[in-house]
Amino acid sequence: MDPLEEDFAFKYFTKGAPIKVESVLNFDLKEHLKSPYLWTTIVAGLGLAYYFLTSDDEIGIGPAGAFENNNAENGVDNFNQYNYINQDVIPPPQQQQQQQQQQQQQQNNHIHHNHNHSHNNNNHHNHVQQTTTTTTTTTTTSSSFLPITPPPPSNVQHVKLKNKNGEPLPLEEQNLLLLRENSNLRGENRDLRVWVGNQINNINDRMEKMQTDLEREKFCHICEENEKQVCWRECGHRLCARCATLIKKTSHPQCSICRKLVSDFYLAWNT
Repeated sequence: MDPLEEDFAFKYFTKGAPIKVESVLNFDLKEHLKSPYLWTTIVAGLGLAYYFLTSDDEIGIGPAGAFENNNAENGVDNFNQYNYINQDVIPPPQQQQQQQQQQQQQQNNHIHHNHNHSHNNNNHHNHVQQTTTTTTTTTTTSSSFLPITPPPPSNVQHVKLKNKNGEPLPLEEQNLLLLRENSNLRGENRDLRVWVGNQINNINDRMEKMQTDLEREKFCHICEENEKQVCWRECGHRLCARCATLIKKTSHPQCSICRKLVSDFYLAWNT
């Protein structure tokens, strides 16, 4: 048997003989239509469908219908409920007058607030203008705390590559102007680098001088060999222990810095 045949394929999958449509529909419909059970079932179904459709129309479909059905079940009168809602929403005449007075007062306050706000804005604007004028006058004063600024360039010129009529100059003239501007910029760059180098050298010199002063401050100002170890009790000037002992042994010991008479000294360490 050919496996592609319809009968064989049906038998293979269903493990039985194929069912034909002719064999299924081969029965007498007239005898079944004469049966009273069939017509009773049809009439009952139509009656139930009509009952449900009419009941849905009376109650209402959706959330509104459910709301009406619940009110009907609970015995709530829709008319009384509507009157109750209207009483809550519509205030009595006294409350209406009070509300109108409050609204009018709020409007007046709002107008007064806007007027004050505009007046304050004008004052603030005037104040800002005054402060700007004062700042422009005070910023011109020099201060020692400002950073070191480089000198202004010697030649500040704007290269114009167009004539008075707004037309571009010939290429030769443009090249000459650009070469001249480049030479000026190179000169200014050279001057700026020289100025920066001088400033750095001055700072380095000052740092070296401060370093030598700090190193010299550690040693005694009399012998300049030993570090400062003691200080006089009377004036507080510091010196080495050897020089302090020699000065103390004299007949009139006095400080070599302030020339004040001294009698005793204390130990003092360098920090």
